[in-house]
Amino acid sequence: MKKVTKDELINLLKNKNNHTFKELAEISGYHQKYLIRLNKELKRDNYKYVKKKKGKKAYSNEIKYNIINDYLTGSYKSYKDFYNENKNLYDENFSYSLLCKILSNVKTKDDVLFIMKYKKNSVNYLLAIDYQNEVILYSIESENNDLKSFKRLFHHILLHHGTPKNICFVECCKKLDKDIIDILEKYNVHYIPYKNIYRHILNTALSKKESHFKVQYQITDIDEEDFCEFIIRKTIGDNLIQFKSDKYMIKSFAIIKKNKPVILYYNSNGCLYIKYRNIRYEVIKLQV
Repeated sequence: MKKVTKDELINLLKNKNNHTFKELAEISGYHQKYLIRLNKELKRDNYKYVKKKKGKKAYSNEIKYNIINDYLTGSYKSYKDFYNENKNLYDENFSYSLLCKILSNVKTKDDVLFIMKYKKNSVNYLLAIDYQNEVILYSIESENNDLKSFKRLFHHILLHHGTPKNICFVECCKKLDKDIIDILEKYNVHYIPYKNIYRHILNTALSKKESHFKVQYQITDIDEEDFCEFIIRKTIGDNLIQFKSDKYMIKSFAIIKKNKPVILYYNSNGCLYIKYRNIRYEVIKLQV
């Protein structure tokens, strides 16, 4: 449907009589929400005609406010999704480039930690980025296994910064593993989906060196078992086990005889403890 001119539109709104905004939208070719907003603005000015040059700046401010508010309160994954759904909502001059320009420097109030996979010099890294402070808190060389890499990175964040309120994954963990979901629930971290509006802050953080700035989240107790890997091993002697090239003594009053299968839990620092018949036993590294 061809839209009426601006003069005709103002007259329609001024003399809308008993017409509803839905009916006026069908008559004028403009979106109903746009008519409501324009009518409110015109009513404030007593329906005086505003010259295009003078009115453009003032009206652009109105558009800018509405676009930002509508985008932030919506659940759009990208600017394109928002534009396609709302391109007839604001004004005939509303374009995708205008949308990108308006949203390019907007920062939300979200308190969120980003876990981002980032490639540099053909090497993949996993980064922890604090959104509000726009800094990289920690980075590791990423492994092929996103879950394993995430556990290493998140464990460091819990140890040195505490538990963030929200977490968002960028270019990694696209399908949340059950183990990741379990960890987030256990530490009361809320998952939020990625939005394009976050991008300029991430780019700002990436342009800086890794920060030693002490961002402090909520202090929490850490269950080390959540961040360990485990393998089945057999004891090489009574209360004795080997992990890599090191030997460990199992601290147990009861004798765990040679060749008994145990579950060995470990992290990047080495062997931590074993479980035998569902009982946990600490271990002591033996000096050679």
